[in-house]
Amino acid sequence: MNDENMEREELIKALAEARHSITELEKKAAKQKKVEEALREGEEKYLIHFTLANDVMFSYDNQFRILSVSPNVERVLGYKPEELVGGTFHNLHVLHPDYTEVAFNNALQVLSGKTVYSSIYEFIAKDGARKFGEVSGVPLMRDGKVVAVITVARDITTRIEMKKSLQESEERYRITLQSMPDAVSIIRVEDSQYLYINNAFTKITGYSLDETIGKTPFDMNLPADSDVIDHCIELIKDNRSIDSLEHQCRKKDGTIIDTLISARPIYYSGENSMIMVMADITALKQIKEEKKRLEIQSQKMDSIGTLAGGIAHDFNNLLTTIIGFTKMSVKNILGKAKGEIDLSVIRSDLGEVRNAALRARDLVNHILAFSRHTEKEYVPIDLGSTVRESLKVLRPTFPANIKIREDLADSKMILGDPAQIHQVIMNLCTNAAYAMDKTGGELEVSITKIEVGDDTATLNLEVPSGHYLRLTVRDTGHGMTNKVMVRIFDPYFTTKFNGRGTGLGLSVVHGIVKSHGGTIICKSAPGEGTTFDIYLPELELKKQGKGNIIKTGSTMENKRILDLDDELSADERVNKKKDSQGIFIDPKNKQA
Repeated sequence: MNDENMEREELIKALAEARHSITELEKKAAKQKKVEEALREGEEKYLIHFTLANDVMFSYDNQFRILSVSPNVERVLGYKPEELVGGTFHNLHVLHPDYTEVAFNNALQVLSGKTVYSSIYEFIAKDGARKFGEVSGVPLMRDGKVVAVITVARDITTRIEMKKSLQESEERYRITLQSMPDAVSIIRVEDSQYLYINNAFTKITGYSLDETIGKTPFDMNLPADSDVIDHCIELIKDNRSIDSLEHQCRKKDGTIIDTLISARPIYYSGENSMIMVMADITALKQIKEEKKRLEIQSQKMDSIGTLAGGIAHDFNNLLTTIIGFTKMSVKNILGKAKGEIDLSVIRSDLGEVRNAALRARDLVNHILAFSRHTEKEYVPIDLGSTVRESLKVLRPTFPANIKIREDLADSKMILGDPAQIHQVIMNLCTNAAYAMDKTGGELEVSITKIEVGDDTATLNLEVPSGHYLRLTVRDTGHGMTNKVMVRIFDPYFTTKFNGRGTGLGLSVVHGIVKSHGGTIICKSAPGEGTTFDIYLPELELKKQGKGNIIKTGSTMENKRILDLDDELSADERVNKKKDSQGIFIDPKNKQA
């Protein structure tokens, strides 16, 4: 009984232990199941990650046999993992032969226990396409020994192709820039230093690459006007461009050349910069100036031809008159000897000869005034008084429908020839009257004191700076077209009918004004009348001894003018009188 009880207790105890063991096994099984599920989930995540990623993971042993490959190798190279496992890169022909030596050396380093980062290999896909991979390898250690190599290869084919394309593009641009005939430079905006120049830059400026890179245009004293470069940089900072800006550049040897520059903002070597193209236009400008000079010369020759033709015609008419009346005079003298001709007839013929000779003399004076080769003794003139006297002579000759308005209050002195100034007034006012003879109108003559500055003198008036008197003659006539205005100072050019004018009037006026150190400006438009502005240097008189120190308002040379009448006798002063045409008059015979 006791034995039976003992056996029963041992059996119960054994069953309890068995149940406990089963429970522990069940716990271990459940735990193992969770571990397996976690591993399975991790493996699925691993497979998903490497299937979608561009990184291909593979491993190989110390015999270079592939042990494993991530599934995404099929997407990158076109091979399934099982096609690669067990083979070597050499046998599989996956690695490009040009990279075999580099890959072998890197594999030996990893098998020796080192890690290799970022080596670029070229792979051959299953379809023959070329792929580039950035490969890193780490050793797999067990018991202190390298048993395998774990490698990750990232597909960088797109990056390599873009880099190669960029390099090819840069090479094309570099070749293009180097072959350009214009100087090309790249300047950093921050400090104006040169980052790049082409061959033409060296050829044009004389500065080599080593002398230029790292320097600024100011260091090299290149710009003749430094403000131009500063202006360009300011525009580039505002992301604006420069097109065809004229600029003078100083070469290494000091020669100044004319250039045309254009610039654009660019991003170069990671910095804000500007690319500048500079064309040497020195020869082109010289050609243009020479062409302009030749055109002016041609115009002058045309004018000379026209002038010569007009002079020949006028002199031919005058000589015909002189010769004809001389022949008649000779004939009449013979008739007088016979008592057939009266002396008054001979006197009349000789008078016609004299008048023709005087007209010839006046024509010569016109020509000399036009050419400005006459030597005149200029004297101080009250311009207002001279104009006023001229208008007195003209007023009776004007039609009643033309009104004359004077504004001569601000009258000052000039240095000149009174007869020539009178001629200027007569010609301008006569032309104004001709423009208004049918419709009538108003003739305005005024004098204004003007100070001409350097800028005005250079840009508009083409006279030295100083004090001037502006004589204005304005009419309200029919005006002129631009086509007519460009020729009004040409000799023998006229818009009047035959017999109303020779065409020398305005050309003579132009010559007289220029010979007095002044200039003449014409403004006109059809239906708006015509205005002539004559600028003559103002004269300042300072007493010194018996003479006067003559000082003009412009840069004309100071001159001493003596009062010649003080040195002449009474008879000489009488003989010095002239008529209105400038002809010497014998006071004993005013008809001569």
